[in-house]
Amino acid sequence: MKGAIVQVTSACNLRCNSCQTYLSKPEFLKWDREWLRDLRKQGFWYLSLTGGEPTLHPDIVKMLQAMKELGFITHTATNGTNPEKIKEMTEYLDAISISLDDYMPDAHNQFRGRKIFAEAVESARYVKGKTKIATVNMLVTEDNAERVLQMAEFTNSEIGLPLSLCFPDNASYVFNKNFSVSHKKIQTAFQVAYSNYRKYVFGNTREYYRQCVEYLSGNKVSRCRAGEAIFYIDVKGKLNACFKHEKPPRNCNECFIQCFREPSLFNPLAHMGVFVRSYLKGKKPV
Repeated sequence: MKGAIVQVTSACNLRCNSCQTYLSKPEFLKWDREWLRDLRKQGFWYLSLTGGEPTLHPDIVKMLQAMKELGFITHTATNGTNPEKIKEMTEYLDAISISLDDYMPDAHNQFRGRKIFAEAVESARYVKGKTKIATVNMLVTEDNAERVLQMAEFTNSEIGLPLSLCFPDNASYVFNKNFSVSHKKIQTAFQVAYSNYRKYVFGNTREYYRQCVEYLSGNKVSRCRAGEAIFYIDVKGKLNACFKHEKPPRNCNECFIQCFREPSLFNPLAHMGVFVRSYLKGKKPV
């Protein structure tokens, strides 16, 4: 059983401080039902659609519908700025993540380059109960790293969703080279989440948080299984081990991005934390 992160488009409607995707020429994944059927034959069971901003793909709803008809578990990560499209997509989604980097509107808007806080919150509130799994994704930055508990309180209480932390990494995605976060700040954010895991509802596994802290401390962590349990399919439809490598490198420790590290902790079912595992077992997350 394998999963894949699928870049369905490089198009984006934001100007985030961390990312330069918007500077590239927009591309859209060319797909058909036979291509999806071939992925199933290769043992893929889980597809996570990303961008750019995936809701900008003109066929995103048709694509998701075909995936569900072929038996895939489906997920998307979105900035939440296209609420009407998200409403169309939820019928065919098992899981969704809405990006929200701060509980303070001005801080989130400034980081994202547009006044979209209200739209993101609206989308996050809408998807609650509409998909089996829904989380708020917070990219850890130099500014918000010490506000993890405030964010957890906001997402849990005001929105009613778990909070997931995204590990920042300049060597992946199309990150702005001027965007950087100190290891100390990243470590602080993940340590706080780990220490308060029983107090708030988080979307990542607690073990992932623990290993993030160990990784940043230079200690031994479990090996990444990118290219085995989890893969990356780029916007041209090419299958890669991860964002950085075409083929799986041996014992790679070059990053700790949750998309690949979390499924590597135990088995492919660890992806999306206890929520996916509970869903697959038909149990309520605890």
